[in-house]
Amino acid sequence: MVFVVNSESYLYKRNSLKKAHQSHGKVSTKLFESFGKWHSGWLTAHVSQDADLATEAWLLGNVDGYIGTTVCQVKEAADVAPFHLYRKFKVDNSVATSPPSSF
Repeated sequence: MVFVVNSESYLYKRNSLKKAHQSHGKVSTKLFESFGKWHSGWLTAHVSQDADLATEAWLLGNVDGYIGTTVCQVKEAADVAPFHLYRKFKVDNSVATSPPSSF
């Protein structure tokens, strides 16, 4: 057993933290794939294609009355967490609108 400083005073087996660090990518990828299979099955069973497209449009800001731009970037993190492709949405609301005139 090894006492690790700054770890809430837990005792760990020797080399257990090193092994956990080495296997983290493989475990995360496996869990992500498992969740993806469940999620795609749930989507086909419970969500219509129109609702799915409406949700995608809402995430991208393609709705009436929305002022601003939404950018979707696909990021690849093969060697760092989360160890898979993911989408990052960035909203830019700096588009200035002219205030309504009171005259």
